[in-house]
Order: sequence, then structure tokens, then C-alpha cells
Amino acid sequence: MKTPKSYFFVRGFMRSGTNWVGNLLNLHPDIACSGEYHLHRLFEGFDRISNPKKQPYGILMGSQLRLQATRDFERLVRRLIELGCNTLEKPQATILGDRTPCLLNRIVIRNAKRIHIVRDGRDCLVSSTFHFLRMTGTEYPFEGFPEMQKVREEFQANPDMFKEHPEQLLTQESWVRLRIKRWSHRYRLDMKFAKRRKAQVFCTTYEKLHADTENIRAQMYEFLGADAQKAEGLTDQTTAGFEKENVLSHYRKGKVGDWEKYFTPQVRQWFVEEGGQALRDAGYEKDDSWAT
Repeated sequence: MKTPKSYFFVRGFMRSGTNWVGNLLNLHPDIACSGEYHLHRLFEGFDRISNPKKQPYGILMGSQLRLQATRDFERLVRRLIELGCNTLEKPQATILGDRTPCLLNRIVIRNAKRIHIVRDGRDCLVSSTFHFLRMTGTEYPFEGFPEMQKVREEFQANPDMFKEHPEQLLTQESWVRLRIKRWSHRYRLDMKFAKRRKAQVFCTTYEKLHADTENIRAQMYEFLGADAQKAEGLTDQTTAGFEKENVLSHYRKGKVGDWEKYFTPQVRQWFVEEGGQALRDAGYEKDDSWAT
């Protein structure tokens, strides 16, 4: 008799460590975590045509039809996760997950467990800026930010430019404020959801995972119903941080507090104005004195 499969989702703001969490989980033989599949986008489309509050004249407006359609949709999502996890070549795994960095409430399987990771928004700002600057072949996400497109061209021609002048990384105010607003907004929404669904959500932070990787990953295994003793040891891709920085790699540096190198007094003030409250609520600062 086959062991029934269970499904979970890793969530967090981009550059918060969702990839790292997925790699840690994959050290366990019973767990397979892949992605990013952004399956919540499928659900958003399904919800628009099946939810009578959003589509009063939709063909699925009846409660019974919607219930059946939801069950069918969840079967599709489970199958897609299974297909994605098959690429990891772990046929024995029965705990399958997706690690898309999106809102915590964007869950397309009812009652699925969630692992949520939060990272200091200042480090997220620096890391995401480097991440987008290294991307090639697309204007995303700098569409509407012509100054940042120019910076990207300069960076790709000279990847060491911010080693020489770190204060120049975050000079574009509109871009910086947007990224801070998004981190702050996401934090508030995710925490609101996590408080309502405590039993279904395992919450941790990037900083705690750095400081105590072995203990936190054991807690994640147990939360998902797996025996922590069966997990493999840490590898180069799962150990906290990297000895050498590679600004053109997806895994650039992975350090805690890296933001201090790049924050000017002006950037500090922008952060206080757009995300100071969220930074305090998350426990990273007691007040705004860090910005002065």
C-alpha cells in the first residue's frame, strides 16, 4: 500500500531565503521541494470565474458547482507539484512542496501547511536590487525605471562597480521606495494571515536560520511530519552564507546585515518613511534611531 502524499508551500518576500529553505528541506529523503511555479496565479484566475462575489454571472456561481470545481482544481495543483518534484529524482518522497516567494495566503490547496520566512527588509532591498541588476534579456522589473535600466547596463559591463562605490547602489529614490513599500505591505499581510492560521504555519526568520540552522531545519522537518534524524548533513548550497561574494550569481552573498554597507543617510531616511513601522513590528529595530 502506497504512503499517501501531503503537500506544503514555502512562502516569503523575494530574497528572504525561500530558495535556501527549499534546499534545506530537500536534504530529507521524504521531502521534495521544487519551484518556483507561481501556482497561485492559476488560482487567481480560477477564483475570478468561480467566485460569485467576483463574477456574479459566472457559470460556476452555484455553491455545489464551485465546491466540485475547487476539488478538481486542487487535484490539478497537486499533480503539477508532483510533476515539478519529479525533476528532483526522489521517488520515495511523500511530502511535496512548492517554494514560490509570494503572499502567505496565496495557497491553492486548502489546509496545506506553510513554512514562512521573514528577512530584514533592508537586506531584502539590497539583495533584490543586485538580483535584478544581474538579469539579462528582459526589462523586468525596471520597466518604468529608465534610470535603473541604465544602471543595469553599467553594472553588467563592470560587475565590480559597487565594490568600488557601494553608496551608489541605492541612489534611485523611486525604485528604492517602491521596494520598501512592497516589503512592508507584504510583511503586514503575511503576519495577519499567520496569526489566524497558527496551526498551519511555521514561522521563522532568515536571521534565526543563519544563527541556528541545524535546530531550525529540524523543527521544519518535524512540522511537515518528517523524522529530523533521517536528514542528510549540510552542503555548500545549504550552509548559511558564502565565503566569497559573486554579484552575478543567484546566490550572491547570503550575509546578515549586508545592508549597512550600501545604506547612505538618505536611504536610511527613505526606509524609515516607507517601512519603519514594519521594521519595528518585525523586531529588527526598537525605534528609528538606527537611521540617524
